[in-house]
Amino acid sequence: MRLSSPIASRFVAAWRKNAALTAWLTVAPLTLVLIVQPIRTNSVRYAILGSLVLLLPIGIAAFKSVWARAAIVIVALLSLLPFLLPARPVSDVQLRTAYVRSLRSYVGTPYVWGGETYTGIDCSGLVRCGLMNAAFMEGLRTGNGELTREALSLWMHDSTASDLYEGYRSETVKLYDGKAINDLDYSAVRPGDFAVTDNGVHTLAYLGNRTWIQATPSGGIWRVVTNRIPEERDPYFIMGVHILRWRALSGD
Repeated sequence: MRLSSPIASRFVAAWRKNAALTAWLTVAPLTLVLIVQPIRTNSVRYAILGSLVLLLPIGIAAFKSVWARAAIVIVALLSLLPFLLPARPVSDVQLRTAYVRSLRSYVGTPYVWGGETYTGIDCSGLVRCGLMNAAFMEGLRTGNGELTREALSLWMHDSTASDLYEGYRSETVKLYDGKAINDLDYSAVRPGDFAVTDNGVHTLAYLGNRTWIQATPSGGIWRVVTNRIPEERDPYFIMGVHILRWRALSGD
C-alpha cells in the first residue's frame, strides 16, 4: 500500500533527523568487530582506520549535547597523543623483558592463519605482535613516542616467516644458522631472539631458560604453546633454523 504524502514526509523527516545516530550505531559495532576479529590483511587494516576516522564526524553530528561532542573530540585527541610524544632513548633490556612478557601473554591463543589478536594468531603474527604490544606499552610507560610509533609501524606492515628472515624492513638482524633448535649454542641466544625454519614457513621465539614459544598448526595442537628443549616430538625442533634478533633489541 502506498503511503500518503504527509505520512511519507514525516517518515523521511524522522529518518533524516536520526540518520547520523543510525550511522554511528552502525559504524561503531562494525569497527569493534573489525578490531576483535583475528585476521589482519591490508584491507582490514584500512577498514579499521577508515572506520575510526569516520566515527569522529558522524559522532559529532549524531549527538547534540555539547558534552557528548566534547567527549568524542577528547577521546580522539587522547588516542592520537601516544603517537605524538617525543622520542627518547630506548632501553633494549627493558624492551626485551616487556617483549618476553608480551609473548607469554598469548599462550593458549588459538592458531589462525593471518591472525594477529588474542582471538587468533599465527606464527609470524605472534613474533611481530609480541614486539608491537611491548613497544606500545613501554612507550606509554616511559612517554617515548619512538616506541609507540614503532608499534604503529609494526601494526601497519604484515610479514611472513620468510619476510622476517629476509630482514623485514631492516627491522631484523640475522645472527647465525643452526642445525636444529635442540642443538643450538644457548650461550649465544638471548630471550627475545627468534628462529625461522630452513623452509621459511615457521617461526618460534625464545623466552629464556631453554624454553620457546610458538603458534603452531602442527600435531593437531593449533594454538600458542611453549616447549622446553630437548623437544623430540615437534618437527620444528629438529630441522635447520636461522636465528634472528629484532634490531630494537640488539642494543645498536
